[in-house]
Parts: sequence; structure tokens; C-alpha cells
Amino acid sequence: MVGRTYAVTGDERYRQHFDEIFAIRNGQSPRPENYHFIYWDLVDASNQRPRPFTKPEALLDRMRHVGFAEVELFQLVSAKQASDNLAAIEQQAMQLVASGDPLLREQALTILHDEAYHQAKAGIMQPIDQLYSMMSVRTHAAVNQAEKQAGACAGYLLRSD
Repeated sequence: MVGRTYAVTGDERYRQHFDEIFAIRNGQSPRPENYHFIYWDLVDASNQRPRPFTKPEALLDRMRHVGFAEVELFQLVSAKQASDNLAAIEQQAMQLVASGDPLLREQALTILHDEAYHQAKAGIMQPIDQLYSMMSVRTHAAVNQAEKQAGACAGYLLRSD
């Protein structure tokens, strides 16, 4: 999305944000605390940052540490690879815009809205959608198991009174 904003506005800060987002994602730059979707909307033209930074850690490494199953991690890796493909399209468009040639800028805007762009974006969202389904199944199974254990404990307590 930042690549598209840069292509439309030509504002260099969006290109810098694009590079920074990928450096944060890949663990090459520190991640802002409470880093979520609205973070970049809070970074204004002065480049004032709304939060302090934490240590760098790649997104996939963070996900490995929080307990995703291997099959779920596979979906995340697939989404990241597709994201890298989309980023390549956006980087190509930003290079065209940076040339200063109005015809190349039009070409950049076209490739940021054509079928290949939308297919690349769908390539990210498909494994994420599959991941959500897998996590839902895992979560429901954990809740059912907890309910069974709670029921067994409650039954034991009732019998021992």
C-alpha cells in the first residue's frame, strides 16, 4: 500500500516507509512498540515516531516463538514469499516513478492496479485465510479439551464432598 501511495504522490517519505517496513518485518531494523496497523498513520510529515522501538526480530521468528504449529508456519512462510513477490512489483513501480518520466509514472500506476498485482495480493491472502481456518480448528479443539477437563474436575469435586 505504501508503494502505491508513493507512486501516486511521489513523496519520498512513503518510499522510505516502504523500505523501513520490510526491514522491520525481516528483523533488520528495530520494531516499534505496539506495532500494528495504525502505526504508520501516526507517523506524520515530520517523521516524528509515536512510540519507542524494541529490538529487531524477524516476523517469522516472532511467530515461531509464540507457538504456531509447523503446518501453520508453512502458511505464514507462503504468505511471506507472496508478500516478497508483491513487494517486487511495488519496488519496480517506485523505480519507474523515481525516474521522473511521466510516461513511466503512468506505467507504474498501471502495474499497481493490474491483474498481476491483484493476483500477487491474493497470493498473500490465500495462505493467511487458510491459517485462520487452521487456528480456528486448533482453538476450538483446545476450548473443547479445556471444557472436558473442567467438567471432569467439577465432577470429581462433587463426588468428593
